[in-house]
Amino acid sequence: MLTHLRRLPAPAAHLLYPSLSVVFASIIGVAFWPGYLGPLLSGAVQEPLYIHVHAAVFFGFVVLFFVQSVLAATGRIAWHRRLGRVGLYYGLTMVPIGIVTVFNQIAPSVAAGRIEEAQAALLTPLMDMLMFSAFFGAAILYRRRTEIHKRAMLVAMTILIDSSVSRIEIPYRELLWAAPLLVGIGYDLTFRRLLHPVYVLGLATIYLMLLRRFFVDTQAWRGISGWLIALVF
Repeated sequence: MLTHLRRLPAPAAHLLYPSLSVVFASIIGVAFWPGYLGPLLSGAVQEPLYIHVHAAVFFGFVVLFFVQSVLAATGRIAWHRRLGRVGLYYGLTMVPIGIVTVFNQIAPSVAAGRIEEAQAALLTPLMDMLMFSAFFGAAILYRRRTEIHKRAMLVAMTILIDSSVSRIEIPYRELLWAAPLLVGIGYDLTFRRLLHPVYVLGLATIYLMLLRRFFVDTQAWRGISGWLIALVF
């Protein structure tokens, strides 16, 4: 049930988003350490340039989220807004870079004639980018309305770690994916007696995204993905 917002005790209010940004970074680090970060630091990684560009932009956005959350938490709102202008364009570049990456990754399957394999591989990353764009766009649109802005950014970041969580072999990893959002919801319910609509939309979005496995073999997706593959290749 929605109620009016109440101010929280300062320490709790200031720690939430910076702490969650560390959680995001930790999940990403654990997910990509064996296959990319570890070999990269040891000089043993052999990946094409587009993978390095994608990784640099992706990790950079996580760092940006951390810096922005610290600036907002410490009251440096003017700096937060200045950096936010950079963040706007930075976030917008992530989508085309992500699209280029995923189509490069399915190129071998397409070249080998494994079209159904390529179509299946497209669904998750394209859905991630679509939903990230929706919540990131909402965060930008409502940047002057702090309570909506910061929650929309949290949902966007939670969606963004989908590809990271999928690389971590643990039971019920869906809960790990939704964990930052669930923490935000629990925080609001505990301290503000509030279930914010942005969190409701975010949780519903993640639930629907988890159902995509039922969509991948449908005629609708085969038609959409087949058209995209024909358009690109």
